[in-house]
Amino acid sequence: MATMMRSRKTNVLVYALIGALIVGMAGFGISDVLSGGSSNDVATVGDRKVTQQEFSRALSQTVNRFSQQVGQPVTMEQARLFGLDSSTLGQLITSRALENEAAQRAVLADDDMLRASIMSTPAFADSSGQFDPDAYSYALQNANYAVRDYEALIRAELSRNLLNPAVSGGAVSDGTSARVIGQFLNESFNVDWVQINLDSIAAPAAPSEADLAAWLEQNAADYTLPERRSLTIAVLRAASVAAEAGITDADVAAEYDARAAQYSQPERRALDRLTFADTTEAAAALDRINAGEVSFDDLIAERGLDPSLFSLGIVQAISLNSAARDAVFGTEAPGIVGPVDTDLGPALFRINAIIAATTTPLADVADEIRAQLAEPFIRERLAAVYGQAEELVAAGATVEELANETGMALETLEFTSDMSEGLAADEAFRTEALAAAEGQERDLLETEDGSLFVLRVDRITPPQVQPLADVRAEVAAAWTANAHRAALAERANSLASQINAGAAFLPVMDALGLTVSNAPGLSRGTSTDAVPASAANAAFDLAEGETAAVANGEDSYIVLRVNSITPAEADSFADYVAQRSTADEAGLSSDLFFYFANAVRDTTQVSVNNRLIEAVLNGFQ
Repeated sequence: MATMMRSRKTNVLVYALIGALIVGMAGFGISDVLSGGSSNDVATVGDRKVTQQEFSRALSQTVNRFSQQVGQPVTMEQARLFGLDSSTLGQLITSRALENEAAQRAVLADDDMLRASIMSTPAFADSSGQFDPDAYSYALQNANYAVRDYEALIRAELSRNLLNPAVSGGAVSDGTSARVIGQFLNESFNVDWVQINLDSIAAPAAPSEADLAAWLEQNAADYTLPERRSLTIAVLRAASVAAEAGITDADVAAEYDARAAQYSQPERRALDRLTFADTTEAAAALDRINAGEVSFDDLIAERGLDPSLFSLGIVQAISLNSAARDAVFGTEAPGIVGPVDTDLGPALFRINAIIAATTTPLADVADEIRAQLAEPFIRERLAAVYGQAEELVAAGATVEELANETGMALETLEFTSDMSEGLAADEAFRTEALAAAEGQERDLLETEDGSLFVLRVDRITPPQVQPLADVRAEVAAAWTANAHRAALAERANSLASQINAGAAFLPVMDALGLTVSNAPGLSRGTSTDAVPASAANAAFDLAEGETAAVANGEDSYIVLRVNSITPAEADSFADYVAQRSTADEAGLSSDLFFYFANAVRDTTQVSVNNRLIEAVLNGFQ
């Protein structure tokens, strides 16, 4: 018995993996690598290596990014299920293959390029934005990089990047496709149109018996009752057992008082923290903020680090040291306070929000407390009944005998698959009711909330179309609505046919008292309120001089005529052509380099050390 004899199952988080995300991280794949090897490198790609440290670092970054995407920490087991390990290795192998190709072709970044890249890295800059050798050394040491190894890595990356313009720099669009599309999007339609509403069309005469019978036959599915199962049920509801537990209001109040801390939330504040080398520097930064020279975010940006690293989230006073607590919780409004001495040095705190202290009233949690207090009694009572009922079911007792012997309630239910209340809302009950054969005594089962039940299907009534006498009003209303709308469509299409046959649009509409509207300058590339969207879309499919009728929702039609179609002047969409041509060239360049990288990888000798990869992955557990 699930709820009494074992703990409940824990809901399992199922990550909805976005395909684009995985494709973006997949590199160019590693389907062609050769497994094996016993070196200390994860992979050998031509003359290049993917070290254990590089793979571990890259995988850690990939998993962290993915965790931010899904909003929860991702374990290595989950990361492997999502293919993050293979996609990361694929990226590294492709990068090394391109670096190997660059070396073979003597494409090499010089010292000036290397120096410029390092000196422009924000993480190596001081508070003024200038390159700081000490920051450079500290960052490399903190990342466990030797200077020589890091600079070799950056040089290889720069050299690899030099291949891109060499391969795809000749991708040029002549603008032909952009001009054709631009002309198509910007040609100008001048349209006359009228709207005919349902209420302007006379309602049809009442339907005959033959009309109603035909409609019912043609739309039988709309008037068919689902399969119905007549059930006899023996049930012991957990809620009814709870009422027998004898938990008084005084018991609930006493328990609420005992759990006072659980139902009270102290004041909290959403904080960011920015630390400094000394109090003087912190005070100077605060002066700059107060003078309007910079913002708190500007100070964070000057560090060149991820802004999330400076967020403390939502904190209580007890989580801060006394100095910070007094400063942060001693003010009544959001803002910046400090400098304050912390374990990390002098700091400025930004208070983003103040969340007031709250207390959950007894009335809001009384039912919850009562259920918790009654749980031991409920568990014991249900367990006793379960044991007794299970023996009776095994001995062949009927549902009626089971109810009589155990005290379970005996109920009947006309069950259909579209029911969703009471027992019918429980998935185990629904599955059992739909699976049982007629007349079969079923096994003892339990619902999600721990209630016990046994059911028998006494009769199964197949789906059946209701007699016309039972649904006459509904059928008549549906037939009438359909006939009315059909008359509206017929009127609109008739008018369009007259005009296409040679009648003049304006005189025909004037004779009917319909207001004609004109919409000049319609184009596919812009939206307008001058005509309903359904009419505009229909106009773009018509030739000059053509008329059409188009539905505009269920209760109106639009009849429109295209008076003229004016080609767009090239100057009017020159900006579009330029932008589209640039985008086409960028896409072509990207495709060229993608296929080049694929070819390089496919022709480069690759071996992978699976033993070492497995060791790296196990190290994340």
